[in-house]
Amino acid sequence: MTEDMKDEKEKVYTASKEHIKKAVFKSLAIAAAYSVFMLLIGRSTFTFLSIFVGIILGAIFLFTVNAISKNKVFVANEYIAFKPIYTNEMDTYNWHRVTSVAIGNVEDNRGRVPVTIYGVQMVYFRDTLDDEKVATSIAFALDHFVDYDLLIDDIKQICITRGISVQDGR
Repeated sequence: MTEDMKDEKEKVYTASKEHIKKAVFKSLAIAAAYSVFMLLIGRSTFTFLSIFVGIILGAIFLFTVNAISKNKVFVANEYIAFKPIYTNEMDTYNWHRVTSVAIGNVEDNRGRVPVTIYGVQMVYFRDTLDDEKVATSIAFALDHFVDYDLLIDDIKQICITRGISVQDGR
């Protein structure tokens, strides 16, 4: 690693405002559509209930949008860290443990059903209680970030510099 690479600070990438605006619009549209639907099908007893449920749905969706706006990726020469929308904890991965990176359409299998996302998938070694190293795969969606191409270019550059296998399927 060169001396100028050590002095470089981490770069922080955040969700795009356009992505957040679309999510807000969808959230409010779904809540409003539900309220109108309940008003059209029902009797007066449904009026209060439909408005109340619409407000609750809107609040839930806006909470999700707020979480998306806090989603961040930190890229540095020593590590990459993700702050996903579903937790306040940082998922940090040291580059010296990463063996390969795939970019583009990758499979995220953290949930019950594997889904294809547009982002990055890393294979890295984690330690176990038996002092063994186990290869683990993790994927993160990154397509909603402001500077997606710059983020991917930074990841690729660090991988190339560190000799990490990288596949760009964009």
